[in-house]
Amino acid sequence: FFPTLETICDAPHTSPLLEINPANVAELMLSLLRGRHHEQIAIKMCNEILISPTSPYGRCLIKVLPHCGVVAGDQTNLKLIHSLVEQIIDEVDHVSTKRSLTSFSVKISSFITRPSEEEEEREGQDKENMENRGQHHRPGQTVSVHAGI
Repeated sequence: FFPTLETICDAPHTSPLLEINPANVAELMLSLLRGRHHEQIAIKMCNEILISPTSPYGRCLIKVLPHCGVVAGDQTNLKLIHSLVEQIIDEVDHVSTKRSLTSFSVKISSFITRPSEEEEEREGQDKENMENRGQHHRPGQTVSVHAGI
């Protein structure tokens, strides 16, 4: 995937490869892949862009990134993609590029779930119960409750 796009994007000015639209090639390759691979490709693409956002390859990947078919899924990956896209937005100057990336960022953001009110209430009750027992729970700490019989 990436070597093919890099070859097209970095083709010399005399190469017939310049007539190929890298976004079309990327869309074709992405359509051949299924599901979660798109998240991993988006992460790799963001990292490649951040290495050199103004290079021909970086600019090419910026155009292709919004075509990644990222869908609601692994929250950790979605948060990472969102963070990386926000970093890229800070690096680019072109208005239409920023607009396209911002739109992609909003789409990713919409897939990131927030805790429901019920979950937040349950977490609050758990914390209150711990404090009432004189125990203070730290994240990652296993808590055992012993019932007196």
